[in-house]
Amino acid sequence: MSHTQIYAPFDAVITSRTATLGTYLSQGSSVAKMQSIDSAEIKVALSEREWQQLPESLHGVTVTVWSTYNSQQHWNGKVESLALVVDEHNRTRNLTIKVARPLEQEDSLLFGSFVKVQLQGKEQQNTFNIPSSSVTADGYIWLEQDQKLVKHKVSTLFNNDKYVGVARENLPEQLNLVRKPLSNYVEGMQVAAVMMESLYAR
Repeated sequence: MSHTQIYAPFDAVITSRTATLGTYLSQGSSVAKMQSIDSAEIKVALSEREWQQLPESLHGVTVTVWSTYNSQQHWNGKVESLALVVDEHNRTRNLTIKVARPLEQEDSLLFGSFVKVQLQGKEQQNTFNIPSSSVTADGYIWLEQDQKLVKHKVSTLFNNDKYVGVARENLPEQLNLVRKPLSNYVEGMQVAAVMMESLYAR
């Protein structure tokens, strides 16, 4: 063993070993698995609605990668590619993101870590950004118009934990929106609006 030297063709860390001291090896035997430390690769499965919101060109698009355990830790990444094939099992496309030299960052990005990613999508015209609590389970919003309740079916374009982006379509330019609609609402009910914030199409 003292005369044995094993070299990796690239800078790497060993992720697992398949041989130990005293193991007999033959030509082609596996001794370990390695992970290149040049970059960390993150694959994000996007639904059709999500990939439709990506910019027209992904060249040079930067991504912020956040730790799911520590909200203060984040790293800069770049979009590497978007799969040209839709997964036949879950109908998603993989967006591949790379973070350069992850172990040399101020806060190391360790391989195998759970992360979330944030990148800017394409600009949307004629949309409302409304609280997610305003949209009912069956996809409606309730509005006050002329002191009466009116409901509208909305087309959701994008969403996050707090907000939903919906297409304006036949909605008025200004929404007097019910933020937390109740299940017993009936169209035409008389209401007295309390104005907290009016929402305008953009």
